Amino acid sequence: MKFVQTFWTGTATLTEQSTPLMLRAGWYTSEYHWMSWALSCLQLLKLYGQVELVTDKLGKHILIDTLGLPYTSVSLVLEGQLEGFYPRLFSLAKIKTYSLQQEPFIHVDGDLFLFQPLPDRVMQSGLISSNPEADLFFNAEVVKQVGQEGYVLPDHLKDLNSVAHLFSSNAGIIGGNDLPFIQEYCNHAFDFITSNSELMKGAVPDGINFLIEQISFFYLARAKGKEIAYISEEPVTDPLYQDFIRVADIPDVPMVHAVGGCKRFPFMLDHLARRLRLHYPDYHYRILALCKQQQVKMSNSFYACYNWSYNRESRDLSVHTKESEDNSAKPLNLVFERTIKALSHALPDMPLPETHADFSLLLERDQVPPQCKDILRLELLIEKVQDSLVKGGETAGRYAQDREHFRKTDELFNAGVSVEVNQKIGLSESTRLHTALWNWWKSDDEDMKEVLAENFSTEPDQLVVSITPDLLTMDAYVYYLDALDAYLIEVLKVGETSIADVLERVRHAFEEDIDPETNLEYRYLIFDTLKRLSFNRIICF
Repeated sequence: MKFVQTFWTGTATLTEQSTPLMLRAGWYTSEYHWMSWALSCLQLLKLYGQVELVTDKLGKHILIDTLGLPYTSVSLVLEGQLEGFYPRLFSLAKIKTYSLQQEPFIHVDGDLFLFQPLPDRVMQSGLISSNPEADLFFNAEVVKQVGQEGYVLPDHLKDLNSVAHLFSSNAGIIGGNDLPFIQEYCNHAFDFITSNSELMKGAVPDGINFLIEQISFFYLARAKGKEIAYISEEPVTDPLYQDFIRVADIPDVPMVHAVGGCKRFPFMLDHLARRLRLHYPDYHYRILALCKQQQVKMSNSFYACYNWSYNRESRDLSVHTKESEDNSAKPLNLVFERTIKALSHALPDMPLPETHADFSLLLERDQVPPQCKDILRLELLIEKVQDSLVKGGETAGRYAQDREHFRKTDELFNAGVSVEVNQKIGLSESTRLHTALWNWWKSDDEDMKEVLAENFSTEPDQLVVSITPDLLTMDAYVYYLDALDAYLIEVLKVGETSIADVLERVRHAFEEDIDPETNLEYRYLIFDTLKRLSFNRIICF
């Protein structure tokens, strides 16, 4: 079975001040975009020994000539192939790749990572897809829109507005042995574009990408009586794809797929960077060095902040000096961003504080609502943790500890139920614990207005929060603990102890009588919780 990936830069717009490495493709910052391509490609090579890249000239320049990714073959067939098509129809480039295949193939997106070989039932199937989707709102929206606007639809896509449940086949992985079907499917996609060329001159919905690639694949297979083999057979109903970004469970998950907004989730980005560093350090450091050299803004601020060099033979990083001494204080509107928004929400007529001391004095003012004081206390603590990164000293030693901690966590907890229970663990000295009265967490895509509306209309609670310094991003990582997290931390507050002792002591928090030696479900639960706390650098070895 042939493996192939598509990288099309036909939609890229570069200015005189930008470089190709600044392309983000939905990722939070550019370095994660290239780390994603590197990890996806290198894992396919590790599992199958071959993967072809279908791209254009700029794509080859980036992935092959610049990043040096070791694809076994490269095709430039996409160069100039899709001119004249609506530029945001990115799925057309992939569909073009599918249509050109002359042998059974599996196409893998650059934001999907395989950590296990695909099962034989998949490899031997006529049609293959990552997973089915059911009743996702964005699929329903595009089906409704094309119906209302009078798009010409092929027979297998007609009348979808009347179905009880709308399905699709996710194309993070797509392909199979049935090449005649795949060719017909591709023809339908291009016929759709041609048949609706006049409508395409207007504002084309982005969801058409899902319609012609994923929804069409599912319903054409159904119309032809064809079975689709899915890597994960349970239909996805959560648009956030939470079950497919279980990066802490690698390699015990068949795949990780950073769909859509997942490309901006801090824990997803953290694991992507550290896992590439763990398994493929040459490519990790090459990407970071090139981004720094070409002045690409990075979230991995450590590498932009310090002078460093990587030794390929010893696979070791030498940290030298800071790039520059910047003594300017962080702007107050960034330090107290959420406090300012909370104040503006609750007290729109009150003048905002102008100095750091003025913000601190808000804690003593009676007219300031408790919600504003609550987020202010959290942001003051976050600032202290951030300062500890800048003033911490012994940078090279801290970096080595960070790298070793991730390796040790990955090695220890990937043993499944056979975790070495004599391993000693304890709370990280650099982690600060805080009790918040409201939940101020928000994803990068979530509107802060919703968080404010929720918090100013609910009663206070007791929420345990950990604030941990993150050396790579030179920032603080804020994590809201659940009940079991908090109980485990209480157990560890007494000092360093063994995992076996943790298993014994935590069992008393459960109503039923648990034998920690034989109850596998209990052991998995505690190990998974400890693993998550360790990956978040809340506990240490």
